[in-house]
Amino acid sequence: MPGSGPSFTEQSANALLPELRTILLALRDAYAVAAGQSEATRTLAKGNGGTAQAQQWADAEHTVADSIRWIQERGILLKDLERGLVDFPSVRDGRPILLCWQMDEPSVGHWHEVSAGFAGRQPL
Repeated sequence: MPGSGPSFTEQSANALLPELRTILLALRDAYAVAAGQSEATRTLAKGNGGTAQAQQWADAEHTVADSIRWIQERGILLKDLERGLVDFPSVRDGRPILLCWQMDEPSVGHWHEVSAGFAGRQPL
């Protein structure tokens, strides 16, 4: 929540985008693997697991956890994994706002009020 952690400028948010884009792609792929294999892995675990599929699931779970930790440690707010939508807490005219970015955008170019959400996006 804005005010309780880091505050980003447009420049500081943009500086994180190359690494953030890589993290989000890895997270999205790993989440798909983990979610797709979780039921199969639970079934295998009853018979002592130990298969390549179980290892894939475990690796995906580690990637998901590491990616989410990376995002959270920087104070970035993940809003929609499929779209690669994130918010960066910021301040505008002395009040908390969120800089808003989607993975298909070249740079952070929008913001919205904390209470407005994506529908309230405005150009910087």
